[in-house]
Amino acid sequence: MEPVKVIKAIIKDMNANRPVEQIAERNKVDREFVEDVLQIYTTHPGIDMDGILDRLKYYS
Repeated sequence: MEPVKVIKAIIKDMNANRPVEQIAERNKVDREFVEDVLQIYTTHPGIDMDGILDRLKYYS
């Protein structure tokens, strides 16, 4: 799955109050990746998809 689709799915699952483990399992990604995405999304209000992708590249 494309990174943008995975990130959108992660955010959607977060908004549905799913736990990190379940989000990782549902989207077939590592727990650490889910935690990174959610950390960026929750600490940067109004961030867009490009901003999330840029920060993920910076952290890796």
